[in-house]
Amino acid sequence: MNTAATKSPRMNERLQQYWQELRAGRSMPLESEIDMEALKDIWGHCFLVSVTDGKFAYSYLGPDLVDAFGDDLTGKEIVETLVYPHPRSLLNAFASVAQSGTPGMDESEFVNSRGATVKYRSCVLPLGSANKPSVAFLLGGMNWKAY
Repeated sequence: MNTAATKSPRMNERLQQYWQELRAGRSMPLESEIDMEALKDIWGHCFLVSVTDGKFAYSYLGPDLVDAFGDDLTGKEIVETLVYPHPRSLLNAFASVAQSGTPGMDESEFVNSRGATVKYRSCVLPLGSANKPSVAFLLGGMNWKAY
């Protein structure tokens, strides 16, 4: 079985360029500045994660990523024991970006809830909010293939 829901290999680069433009010299753009319409061609491969007291939860998980994980994880806290089959390396990337406030990349594989092996490449970008001086959200995109 070889199912694929992959965008151009440049999808992550496009998302990073959009983030850089929004940032406009600041350490990071605000979550409220994200324009889904501006990203409509890749938005299905994107995710938005809220960061609260070192914990992560999906605020948005694009439909292509729901397919990759085999389940809709929107609104669920991302903890290895609570959200399976979330890849551990992606959780580590979330923690690293949230702590450093700088963009990160992750490339790995996992077995989704349907038993398919999913190989992916993801970018993770920090976002602020008007109420929080540190990283409040993570914006990311993921290219993937399932086998």
